Amino acid sequence: MSQVDRGRLAEIFTDPEEMEDVISEGIEDICARLQEIHVAATAGDGTSVREYAHRIRGVAANLGAERIAAAAEAVELAAKSGSLESPLISALDEAIDRLCDD
Repeated sequence: MSQVDRGRLAEIFTDPEEMEDVISEGIEDICARLQEIHVAATAGDGTSVREYAHRIRGVAANLGAERIAAAAEAVELAAKSGSLESPLISALDEAIDRLCDD
């Protein structure tokens, strides 16, 4: 969870337990959407890839996980233009794997 900006979140949340709950839920959501991106990409469903990447981008940005947000944005923009580039999805996968493994 080192990619999460706890300092920024601590400015928003006064209850540390609530903050931890939000972080856990966010990470869970990000990891679930990553799996959905893989399924959608395999099926050639660019619309779903774009939507899932957008969701990851938003959650990651809210958690201060800027590297993940940037990788998700790259996937989102590529999918929007009709490209399901494997290297971009792999970069997102790598960034998220580190978050999910923490």
